Amino acid sequence: MQKNFDDIDTRVRAAKLYDCYGSLLKENAGRLFAEYFEDDMSLSEIAEGSGITRQGVYDSLKRSFVQLEDIEKKLSLIDKEEKAADIIDKLSIYSDAPEYVSLLDNLRELL
Repeated sequence: MQKNFDDIDTRVRAAKLYDCYGSLLKENAGRLFAEYFEDDMSLSEIAEGSGITRQGVYDSLKRSFVQLEDIEKKLSLIDKEEKAADIIDKLSIYSDAPEYVSLLDNLRELL
């Protein structure tokens, strides 16, 4: 079964994974991933520019996506960041004191 990379949730997830771990991909795989998910190029456009088939591009994207997901499963950096941001948002409803708000803003900047 082929992965639907056109699904908005998949594209958002791919962008987060690439932003966090993209530098860990091999140069060519990272370039293909960026062209597809960041530059919004089609499989055909990437294939033509890379001298490989559309299927080759798709296979590379799929492998890279799985590799990035595996890294996230081991490190959980994206998950931890999202949980921390959620906690900060929840804490922000408990006080309007300027010092408290300032501390929460500083935490948000760290994320």
